Amino acid sequence: MSLQSPRLRRKKGGRFVRLLLSAMVFLSGMSIVTSVAGEVRVQMGMEQFDWREYGKDGERLLREAGIRLAMGFEYSSRRPGERRFFSLMARGYFGDVDYRGYLQYPEGRSTSYSTRTHYWGGIIEPRYTFRIHIPGSILLPTLSVGVGGEWWLRDLRGEYGYREKYEVAYARLEAGLESRRTTGWFVRTGVKSPFHLGERLSGFYLDGACEDVKLSPGKNDTVSFTVGYRFRGNATLSLDYDGYLFSASPKELVRCEKGARLEIHQPRSEMKTLSLRYSVALPEM
Repeated sequence: MSLQSPRLRRKKGGRFVRLLLSAMVFLSGMSIVTSVAGEVRVQMGMEQFDWREYGKDGERLLREAGIRLAMGFEYSSRRPGERRFFSLMARGYFGDVDYRGYLQYPEGRSTSYSTRTHYWGGIIEPRYTFRIHIPGSILLPTLSVGVGGEWWLRDLRGEYGYREKYEVAYARLEAGLESRRTTGWFVRTGVKSPFHLGERLSGFYLDGACEDVKLSPGKNDTVSFTVGYRFRGNATLSLDYDGYLFSASPKELVRCEKGARLEIHQPRSEMKTLSLRYSVALPEM
């Protein structure tokens, strides 16, 4: 959301507490899945993050870009020769990225503005995969269906900062190819279709504290792809592309102390992430 008043102020939040709770949830999940038969992989990586917002005439209002770090785990019931299997992925991420945009004044004026934006969030995605065996072929076509949820906090730093919380639920359909051998290449491509999207803004100040406001951007399908290699010893390295595309939301009126008011909306927005991920299988319990 790019519309800001020059009187906005950021309130400090309990980021340490939230990170601690996230770590506790992550470790609890690890203890659960490691007690279930199957393969458990620890995953770490970095992603090039890019967020852009556009006005009604197509002009770019802002861009955020930078590196975020990520770590997580994936449980899979996959066994050699099985034609179908279940998997569950959970991943958290965080990072500071550059913000290049504008301050927009209530009377319509605007000035360029640059700062840093902090992100932290998490994803959980269960899916079911079907492997199609073709006699004599070293490649296995695959088809995956799943659902997922992603939650993130966008904390705009600086004198005029505020906070945005997003929650998205989506369905995903992917087709791919993988080597029949224990080592080799794999590739997947598919479509992600959000069916729930929530956005809440907080931390606004305009001659006093302003109330939180909920916005309702439009949901659009996006494409994703993964290409990777599985090494001897079950380590994998992959390059992944994913993202979101949100249509502009209806305008909402924010009411503040002393009778001040501010009308805001979420412009058309697009998010792209290009990630490099490394994972390794844990020893079977």
